[in-house]
Amino acid sequence: NIVWNEGQLNHHQRLFPEGQIVAVLDGKIVGGVSSLIINLGIDPYRVHTFAGITDGGYFHNHDPQGDTLYGADVYVHPEYRGFRIGHCLYEARRNLCRKFNLRRILAGGRIHGYAEQSATMTPEEYVRAVESDTLRDMVLSFQLREGFVVRKIMRNYIRDPQSRNCATLIEWLNPDYQPREDASHRKVRVA
Repeated sequence: NIVWNEGQLNHHQRLFPEGQIVAVLDGKIVGGVSSLIINLGIDPYRVHTFAGITDGGYFHNHDPQGDTLYGADVYVHPEYRGFRIGHCLYEARRNLCRKFNLRRILAGGRIHGYAEQSATMTPEEYVRAVESDTLRDMVLSFQLREGFVVRKIMRNYIRDPQSRNCATLIEWLNPDYQPREDASHRKVRVA
């Protein structure tokens, strides 16, 4: 349900063209991902919102020196679901994470089917049921199959009635990550 406007797309391309990937089948764009590199400091699992982490969708907070690839959006045209396009897009993101030697991929994943269960379950209960295969969620079940793990629930992450505004903070750790020698020389703010 995210639609980027032309200005946002231009910023994505200008700031981090490698992170904007599309899937093309028979000459038609059938899916894509939008990503940026961020630095979450000492608490990579801190609660955030979609608007905050993407700077209103403009990616001004893209940090080439960061250690985390943030998955801002992924989409597959409904007519092309079941063709493993989503898997290919996630694999492209994993390859990008490896190429840039980033520690992880993080994303806020909306809990697509939670609204149907929200009268009887908390978001945490719903996610545990999906993780244990008691329930299936179109988005989260796919993300779990792709090797992501849920780190926490983020309430009010995005305006989305289907998820009751909740999202999972999901993570994939790069097994090939090598800590950078210059990582200790980054600026820090002490309060």
